Amino acid sequence: MQTNCHFLIASLLLCLFSNSNITSQEQSTDYVPKEAFGAILLDLESLGKTPGAEYFPHEIVDAMGKRDYGIQISEIASAKMIFGINDAAPQNSPEMGATIELKKPRNLAERFEEIGPSTVVDGEKIFFDTNLQMHFLQPSPKTLLLASSEPFVVLMAASKNVRNPFTRLLAKTGTERSITAILSVEKLKGLLGNLLTSFPAPPPFGAANRLPELTQSIEISTDLMGSGLDMSIQFVGYGEKGAGQIQKILKQMLALGKAAALTAMAAQTDSDDLVSQAQYAYAARIADKLEKDLAPERKDNTVTIRFESEVATVGVMTALLLPAVQAAREAARRTQSANNLRQIGLSLFHHLDTQGRFPPQAITDRKGKKLLSWRVQVLPYLGYQELYDSFHFDEPWDSEHNIKLLEQMPPIYRNPNSAEETTTNFLAVTGKGTAFDGKTGRKINEFRDGTSKGILTVEADKYVPWTQPVDFEVDWENPVSGLGNIRPGIFQAGMADGSSIAIAISVDPELLKSMFRIQDGK
Repeated sequence: MQTNCHFLIASLLLCLFSNSNITSQEQSTDYVPKEAFGAILLDLESLGKTPGAEYFPHEIVDAMGKRDYGIQISEIASAKMIFGINDAAPQNSPEMGATIELKKPRNLAERFEEIGPSTVVDGEKIFFDTNLQMHFLQPSPKTLLLASSEPFVVLMAASKNVRNPFTRLLAKTGTERSITAILSVEKLKGLLGNLLTSFPAPPPFGAANRLPELTQSIEISTDLMGSGLDMSIQFVGYGEKGAGQIQKILKQMLALGKAAALTAMAAQTDSDDLVSQAQYAYAARIADKLEKDLAPERKDNTVTIRFESEVATVGVMTALLLPAVQAAREAARRTQSANNLRQIGLSLFHHLDTQGRFPPQAITDRKGKKLLSWRVQVLPYLGYQELYDSFHFDEPWDSEHNIKLLEQMPPIYRNPNSAEETTTNFLAVTGKGTAFDGKTGRKINEFRDGTSKGILTVEADKYVPWTQPVDFEVDWENPVSGLGNIRPGIFQAGMADGSSIAIAISVDPELLKSMFRIQDGK
């Protein structure tokens, strides 16, 4: 039988948008084991009437269900997802289950036997779908249970009229909204405490570490309003004092989150670009509005955060996407920069092929005085023979004649992060033992570590006139000094084999030194 491994998810989510007339029922706590700590409740009738429901592919999902499991989505009356921790499971790993109530009685044993093997536990026949990796059990003709493990589905089947703090919390949870999620923080207090001990919230968000000890439960409810969203999050604290502390922490988190987001965006804002500045101003305005609209409100022992449909969804999403747009732009610049380094590396290699050695760091006069950069020397190998022939090689880069050629810098030398058209930061690595050490260029046999491991050029922090014989001189005490401020956390380098790589500024200094030195044998 052909099965679809995504059918379970499609069933639980897309059945919400069924066109059938389903009535919202009072919340039942049957089949909710004592091990449960969370649940998602679905009001199918409400969801089926949302403006976006008509766009969901009911026909396709119904056909999938009928073909693979003998159940159409329109036959489902209600669905409830349950999350718990089975003490008998390895490492007390979380479990997931679902209770599906059918409109009419159905005997699904024959169809499930086609899907996969079955076992009998405590008189109940349990089927296993090898594609979904889920266990099925049908305790009654109108009820279907699913779970991630066999023990958990057995626990669910045995849980009739169970009374415990979580089921009492679940029973009184309202279903005024289309989707409601309930989480017992009290039940997870030990697990959350251990988690926060191992992975505490970093400063200055450290106050968030106290939320589990102050919170009994969290309820999230939402209505899908077509392109909009109407959501509320409720934190139930231990008394009014606990709720007051929760409110204070949430306000602090909102303020810090806004500040962090704007700081990150400010770092990517081009102070010389009007559009970039306008994007930042817009993001700042939306961030202020969100902080105000999401301000937590307290009543007795409950703190509520509301995100209502009046919030301009398109505007908010645009504000949230602006950093992503900036990141995409930076990624494009990084790619272009890497391509430039590769092209420069190939020109150096062509020089090696024709001249038998890489070019020296500078073109010099008879006394060894540096006149012009190696970037001028490789112009013919970049396709700029005419520009190369225009230089006076017995004059310095800033002579009356040569300075006029500064404006003809090939685009390959221009860093995409810079608007300058006469300066470059694609610099050769210089210093004792480097590829550009010495008055004559290096031969290929001098790269004892291999050309793929030797760095020739870098994307440095400083910019220099492209014809000037000035490059990146390694500080052997701190080899990353002068690198890594163009791109967050990395610098790019051109290798002796013509490739380019990105290197983290957190790289081991000794490793980086070895890559700069081409003959140390390391």
